Amino acid sequence: MYVKLLLGDPREDEPWPVGLLRFDADGEVVDTIPPPRIEGEPTGAGLGRFLPAKVWTALRRGSS
Repeated sequence: MYVKLLLGDPREDEPWPVGLLRFDADGEVVDTIPPPRIEGEPTGAGLGRFLPAKVWTALRRGSS
């Protein structure tokens, strides 16, 4: 199971540092997965809530 969580403190005019926390079948934390880096992604300077955002997900079966 995966749960989204903040990986750091949110900063003004920057995307929130969100990652995935992975649990095993017994509910124990296995690891934390940071978001993939995308070349040329926006930094957020001066755009506020109008910052373009990437969307990503982890699929159990791999890519569709």
